Amino acid sequence: MSDGKRNFFDLFDLPVSVDVNIDKLEINYKKLQKGLHPDNFVKATSAEQTSALRISSQVNDGYKILKNIETRIEYILTIKGFSIDDSVTFKDKGFLMKQLEISDFIESVSPDNYDKSQIDLFIKEIGKNMHDLILDIKKLIDANKYSDAYENLSKLKFYKKSIKQLNNVI
Repeated sequence: MSDGKRNFFDLFDLPVSVDVNIDKLEINYKKLQKGLHPDNFVKATSAEQTSALRISSQVNDGYKILKNIETRIEYILTIKGFSIDDSVTFKDKGFLMKQLEISDFIESVSPDNYDKSQIDLFIKEIGKNMHDLILDIKKLIDANKYSDAYENLSKLKFYKKSIKQLNNVI
């Protein structure tokens, strides 16, 4: 990343893809961090120590971004030149209805009054929707339909947040 042209995928020797081999990411992360450890730069110049610290920080940032599917997708969209705009609203009216349905269900569930099997079923359905969205996002990115991929990413984030809320109840 020091030359300003490499991206985090290059840094970790990974292809630019929604699918990342997490094991390879972990191995390459540890290898990079081991090479950049301050003990390796005890006798180095101040400039070399500063450079190692800066690169180590980039390695940490890249690792955090690539490890999480949501931030990984956002990063791919960014390196593909898409400008992320969180103020854009959903165009998909069917999904807006789905949001209301999920929000109503979450509001109806309380720690004192819930059916675990019903929540598990609901979470399973949301999980399938998330899986389908990820597959769609991959296809949309491959087809250079970044705006649609970003809209699906927003849906993915909503589903993930919904699952977290439901898991907090049980």
